[in-house]
Amino acid sequence: MRKFTFTGLDSIQYQLQARGAKVSGTVNHMLHAGAKIAREEMQAALKEYKIRDTGNLIKSIKASKIKKGDSGKYITIRPTGYDRHGVPNALKGYVYEIGTSRLPARPWKTLADVRMRDKIQARMREVFQEEMSKNGGNEGKWNVEEVETEE
Repeated sequence: MRKFTFTGLDSIQYQLQARGAKVSGTVNHMLHAGAKIAREEMQAALKEYKIRDTGNLIKSIKASKIKKGDSGKYITIRPTGYDRHGVPNALKGYVYEIGTSRLPARPWKTLADVRMRDKIQARMREVFQEEMSKNGGNEGKWNVEEVETEE
């Protein structure tokens, strides 16, 4: 008959509980880090397509507060507000994206989406690793000893 002895599991259990408590704050940090990249890429794409009008559209791109949905937390990054003529900046952004019969499409949002996808994932992964390594995230060792007994 064999006997297994586990040592150090209390330390691991404590770490897992502590990490569980940190996850909510970590998700918030990850969302904000990703939103910053998205905002910067959207603004850069507008500038690249030389969509400046009065600069209102570029300045209007903002991140919302963190919201909770059916599938979890999220942040929306989009043009907000109105220009000086009362036209919604989101509408202007949409028209520039798809074009009209007189205005060629300038897919700034599509360009930004393609560029930001990998950057956002990488940055969010970095933030997660940073947060999980804080406060003893890599500590704790455990051992399993196998001892043969006669019975």
